Amino acid sequence: MPVIYTQECHRASLVDFGRELDYGETLHCVEGTPGVRIIPQLQPREGDYVLVKRRYSAFFATDLDLLLRGMGVDTVALVGVATDVCVRATAQDAMQLDYHVLVPRECVAGTSSLRHEAALENIDYVFGKVQPLAAMLDGFRSLPAR
Repeated sequence: MPVIYTQECHRASLVDFGRELDYGETLHCVEGTPGVRIIPQLQPREGDYVLVKRRYSAFFATDLDLLLRGMGVDTVALVGVATDVCVRATAQDAMQLDYHVLVPRECVAGTSSLRHEAALENIDYVFGKVQPLAAMLDGFRSLPAR
């Protein structure tokens, strides 16, 4: 099963932030700063993919869709932060591109408890399926080997 990391990274000149800073968002994920690094506990392994993104959705202006289609993927499991920002935006774009979307509840975190729960409810309502990690893993185990 392919593992694809997405890494939000903005240029130090800030030319690629677009509207992200218009509504109270602070400067974040600027190249050369600690906010861009993947923490040691989550370092990619041999064969994993790392995609740089400049916007919240992992699909917007990246080659993620091309990569997934090339591998014959039709379902994505989204994990990470922030549920109410990047995860939700990616779930919406994934669904619009006809991917099945799974979000394991224990593997995402939001910018606040209220926003996190609201985003999970929104994703589960219209963009994908939010479920416990154990249920998602059981589903993966029942798939035929490729």
